[in-house]
Amino acid sequence: YVYVKPSCVANARADMVLCYGVNQKLNGSGGSVYHWSPSNNLSNPDIANPVFHTQTPGTFIYTLDVSDNNGCNASKKDTVVITVLPQAKIFAGNDTSIVMNQPFQLNVVDLTNSGFVNYSWSPLFGLNNSSIKNPTATLSSDTRYVFTAKTKEGCEAKDEISIKVFTQADFYVPT
Repeated sequence: YVYVKPSCVANARADMVLCYGVNQKLNGSGGSVYHWSPSNNLSNPDIANPVFHTQTPGTFIYTLDVSDNNGCNASKKDTVVITVLPQAKIFAGNDTSIVMNQPFQLNVVDLTNSGFVNYSWSPLFGLNNSSIKNPTATLSSDTRYVFTAKTKEGCEAKDEISIKVFTQADFYVPT
């Protein structure tokens, strides 16, 4: 009798899109001995679940080769494509001064055209709407706002703006 053992099948899982600076564990399966190539940006290329980490945006392709305990290699390798998005950046504006209880329009600029879809201001105090990128602030005291924006992929950017409040506008007219 001859018993033919089934061949192991390499499975590198689904392709990934990652935010800049985020480390991600790969999820290889299908064998008992693993080898990912190339090995750059991986914590250990000879385990099923190495951690991918890079500080460079771009597209990275990794190939997984597996074998079983008997030394039989998978008949086919599998690949995973990892796309690392550029760092998302925003600008909430320069620190400024306003007159007490006078409306001031805040406006955030998407510096990297990241396509933000979710906005949040903190604290909520004095804002007409804390979930848009350009709310109006009406303040009676100095306030420091933190603005957070997220892309559809979950990438996050933050910036701050300080607003100093004066009780009245003072004008100096030289002679």
